[in-house]
Amino acid sequence: MYSSFFLIIDANGLQDYISFRQLVPSSGIVIRSQAELDIIPGDVEDLWIASFMVAKQKKLIMNQQQSMKNLTIGINALNGISVLELNGLTALQKVVIMRGGMYDGSGRLRITNCANLSSIDIGELAFMKYKNLELTNLPLLERISFGDSAFQIIQTIVMESNIGDEMMNQTCLRFSRFNWVIMHFRETAATNAR
Repeated sequence: MYSSFFLIIDANGLQDYISFRQLVPSSGIVIRSQAELDIIPGDVEDLWIASFMVAKQKKLIMNQQQSMKNLTIGINALNGISVLELNGLTALQKVVIMRGGMYDGSGRLRITNCANLSSIDIGELAFMKYKNLELTNLPLLERISFGDSAFQIIQTIVMESNIGDEMMNQTCLRFSRFNWVIMHFRETAATNAR
């Protein structure tokens, strides 16, 4: 009575719910395999990346998706990726990285030159082993949310924004085992992190 077409829709819907804890909007494109990840269309507006085994790829650099407004990386998605970079995505407005996404990498999250980005949500345990976070030249960024233990061994956080020739909101955090240092422009302050 049911055709295989409906079973595929149901299976994809179930996978989406497991990966994202919600249904993916009909306007969204879901990446479900390494092959699809390798050829992300440049004209996608709403991109969702589901959980699948990442075979050989260690870096994910997205700089060609100029129409992308929303990026959602699902629960436990992209494990093994050691560098995630979003650079020059002028239409990008919102980034969501859900629980456990990319926890097995050991490198860097870099989001830069995204002129319309206003919101970044990073779920718990998302970048457990990542050491560097760089958020630069994001002039409309209003909200950053970090879940519990999002970065467990973070060493450096750099946040800065260039407006014209003037440097605004520059912050660099360097972590050590017992304290962290905050540097604003030329000023340096050390505080106890306990």
